[in-house]
Amino acid sequence: MTWSVLGSFAITSLILAAAPGPDNIFVLTQSALHGVKKGMMVIIGLCLGIILQTLCMIVGITAFITAVPVIMVLLKVAGALYLCYLAYMAITHAKTTAHIDLSAQPQQDVPNWKLVRRGFIMNITNPKVQLFFLSFFPQFLPQGIHGWTLMGYMALLGCIFALATVLIFCLVALFSGSLASQFKSVKFNMCLNYSAAVIFIGLALYTISTAF
Repeated sequence: MTWSVLGSFAITSLILAAAPGPDNIFVLTQSALHGVKKGMMVIIGLCLGIILQTLCMIVGITAFITAVPVIMVLLKVAGALYLCYLAYMAITHAKTTAHIDLSAQPQQDVPNWKLVRRGFIMNITNPKVQLFFLSFFPQFLPQGIHGWTLMGYMALLGCIFALATVLIFCLVALFSGSLASQFKSVKFNMCLNYSAAVIFIGLALYTISTAF
């Protein structure tokens, strides 16, 4: 594998990570709701999901999952249900915010581990990531390799893709997280939470629509 191939893979990974999608929207909404630092926790969870999916691809689990339609459907349903749960939590927080003076009280702090968990679940319940790995990674692998050599190359590509994702998502978090620090009005926070709920429900409906 030459440096030019690795460079092409890195550039392509950056472009794909920057393309609008569920993960980008998830980072944007969570960073806007909870701030940049909390957005970084979501990114950590997403990247842990990418690492896990890369490991699954290396050992062949991904190929098995994509070969059994029922498992793909179950994964999509699980992801949609979790998005609905996040929408419910956003609506609940919006209703609570309506009775709180944000200028006098800090916003409710979400534990870091919960945000990491949200990002992790969001990633591993997205079957498109697995399909993307199966169709995208092989294009950059040298011909005729197998065994430990193949596993090593796939692990290398997985690390590059994870780093590219971290870079793009951090930029998204920095951009959207500034909203949480600059706007403290009750009206703004209510709009932000309701907007997040609408986005989560939209993503859930899209996920369900592609499951059957």
